[in-house]
Amino acid sequence: MRPIGLCFIGFLAVTACALAAAGGKPPLFRPDPGGPIPPQKLPPGIKSLSAEACRECHTEIYNQWKTSQHSKAATGDIWRTCWTVRSQPPFCTNCHFPLAQQKPRVLAGFKESGPLPLVLLDKPNFDTALTREGVNCAVCHIRNGTILGPRQFTPKEMEDIPHPVQYEVKLDKERYAAGETVNATVTVTNLAGHTAPTACGVRAIHVIVSLVDGQGNKAEEKTFRLSRAFEFPAYPTETHDTRLAPGETRALRYSGRIPSEWAGRKVQLKAELIYYLVSPRKSEEAPLPSERTTVPVTVKDAAVSP
Repeated sequence: MRPIGLCFIGFLAVTACALAAAGGKPPLFRPDPGGPIPPQKLPPGIKSLSAEACRECHTEIYNQWKTSQHSKAATGDIWRTCWTVRSQPPFCTNCHFPLAQQKPRVLAGFKESGPLPLVLLDKPNFDTALTREGVNCAVCHIRNGTILGPRQFTPKEMEDIPHPVQYEVKLDKERYAAGETVNATVTVTNLAGHTAPTACGVRAIHVIVSLVDGQGNKAEEKTFRLSRAFEFPAYPTETHDTRLAPGETRALRYSGRIPSEWAGRKVQLKAELIYYLVSPRKSEEAPLPSERTTVPVTVKDAAVSP
C-alpha cells in the first residue's frame, strides 16, 4: 500500500480540530487503498518530470514510449470510455496518471455513508501537460532525486518485449494414444515491473489450452483467466485477483483426454495467450471493436501423438 501523503493527514487534523471545537465527531473515512506517487525531487541535470525532458538524451526510448500503451494511459479511448462509464472514479488515476503533480484532485479516502462516498482534495497547481503524458518516464524511473534503471533483460526476454508475459508448454511424456489423458504444464512469467494484466478491472489475460487433431477439431478446451474484479456498492471492493505479480512465474496445470475416435490422427496440444485490453465479460463498458481491445494472439503447439 502506498502512503496517502501529508495532504490527507493535514485534512484529517484540521477537520478533527474544527469538529471537536464545535462539540462534534470527525467523519469516518476509509483510507485510499492506493494513492498518488508523492511529489518527486528532480535529479541533478533533469529539467522536469516530463518525458520531453528525457527525450533530449534518450530519443530512441522516448519514441518507443510515445507509441506504447503507457503514453496513452491518460488519453486513450479505451481508458476514457471505461472511466466515463464509471463516472470517472478518482482512484483509477492512481495507475493511469499516478504522479502527484499530474492530479487535479486527490482521493483522500471514503466516507462510511452518504450519496457521494468519496473525499476529494483539489490540487490547483497540477500540471495539465504532465497529466496527458499518463505513465511517463518519471513514473517508474525517478524517485527521491535519483534516476532508476535501466532494467537489464536476457536475450530470451528481449524476444518477448513489448509483450510482458512469457509462456512455455511442457508435457508429462512424449507421446499419447487415443483415449489417454494428456497432462501438461503451461508456465507463465510476468516480465513487467507491474502486475499482468494491470490493475484495471476491465483487462484480462486468457490462456486457452485445447487438444486439436489434424482436421482442426478441438477437444477438452480449458481457459485459465488472469484478471481482477471489483464491486462498487459505494467504494471499490475487490472480489478476486488472479493477476501475475511483477516477476512472478506461475504453473497452470492442464489435463484433457484424447477422444477415442481420434485414433490414428495427428494430435497437438494448442496453447493460446490472449491479452484483452477490455475482456469479453466487460465489453459492455467499452463498446469498441474487438480488434481495438485485443492484443494479437500468440500460439504454441506441442505434438502429443504421431
